Amino acid sequence: MEVPPRRPGPDADAPRAAIRPVLPRPARSAEARLAAELAYQRHVTLELQRAILPLHEEPFELPGLRSVVRYLPASRASRVGGDWYITAEMPGGNVLLAIGDVAGHGLAAAAGMARLRGALAGLAFTGAPPGRLVGWLNDLVRHVAPEHTASVMTGYFDPATRILTWAQAGHPPPVLVRHGWARPLPQP
Repeated sequence: MEVPPRRPGPDADAPRAAIRPVLPRPARSAEARLAAELAYQRHVTLELQRAILPLHEEPFELPGLRSVVRYLPASRASRVGGDWYITAEMPGGNVLLAIGDVAGHGLAAAAGMARLRGALAGLAFTGAPPGRLVGWLNDLVRHVAPEHTASVMTGYFDPATRILTWAQAGHPPPVLVRHGWARPLPQP
């Protein structure tokens, strides 16, 4: 602890109240470098997440759907993590919808999220049904990224029939919102 020296003046005899912890100069320098490195890593991780997971400020239109995306982290410290979604019009006119989560926070979870999100986006172009897509993602996690635990719900929305064909693995089901009421969809 360090007690600052008394300064001449009218308060010279007042008790010294300002006591602060002091580290040796090399330790303070290392602490400052570590803080700067952590701040840089957090910045890079946030930028990576923004690049691979676009967030829309306003509702956006897809064939037959009005979509809204909200990312509400549990805390400010957990803004970077494994949560992801996909909304994309497919060549046949259906809309691919997916939401998932890779357990954890930070760069490892964001990297796992990017891997699964990218894999699903590519695999969906095969036209395989949602159950098969989920199976392929499970194989990917088991064989390529066994360090990750993940969940997913994915499906195709057909704007002509207004039917969602979907599958899930560990993720809650989609919620249908109509006329102010919300209810989870029954299992496929």
